[in-house]
Amino acid sequence: MSSLRSKYVFLTFVYQMLKNKHKLNEDLINNYLACKAFCSKTIEASKINLVVEGKDNIPDSGPTLIASNHKSFFDILLLVTAIDRAMPFAAASELMNYPVLRDYIKGINCVLIDREETDFNNLKEELNNLDNAINNTGLILFPKGECSYNIDEIKEFKKGGFMKTTKRDITIIPTYIDSPKLDNIGSWYVPKGDVKITFGEGFIPKEVFNGRIMPSMVADYTRRKVLDLKNKV
Repeated sequence: MSSLRSKYVFLTFVYQMLKNKHKLNEDLINNYLACKAFCSKTIEASKINLVVEGKDNIPDSGPTLIASNHKSFFDILLLVTAIDRAMPFAAASELMNYPVLRDYIKGINCVLIDREETDFNNLKEELNNLDNAINNTGLILFPKGECSYNIDEIKEFKKGGFMKTTKRDITIIPTYIDSPKLDNIGSWYVPKGDVKITFGEGFIPKEVFNGRIMPSMVADYTRRKVLDLKNKV
């Protein structure tokens, strides 16, 4: 039964992407609304009971970084549905291999991250792209860098996404997605039952730390804040 449900949700996801693709154009807000349309319909098909708490903690504008735990690809659908502000996310570059999905990724100006990249110049360009997104539109980031699936542990946050947060007035929103049960077919994982997204109180690193601020300090502090949200669920 779980496998059939996952297949149905996946087919709904594909159908809704195709159905809304014609809406994509050069306007970020328009494209984000198109993304919200197929994401919310997919969640509706999944019969998830989605509860969102702390949405008011997300600024309406200004440099913003939403830093969340990450269990599966479905987290993207959940966050796009929950967040009203048009905001791209840092996306694994391999997602560009999927037809149609890549049109949405480009349409909302997602920042592509190659997790195998070692060339210094390319890494520098990725960091600059992250910085530009944070400052221009805000950015959704999964700092752990990979899905944990059915493992509930929140591993160390990688410092790369926080490199440019140490000197500017960037509001970081610790975020915890509580999706305790997952169905799957292959690598397609779908939450089931109750799912809760908690957007924690934002902080600006310059207002938290004294002296020289290192990206690793911000990453560790953000992770602790996400763990605090997890422990309150």
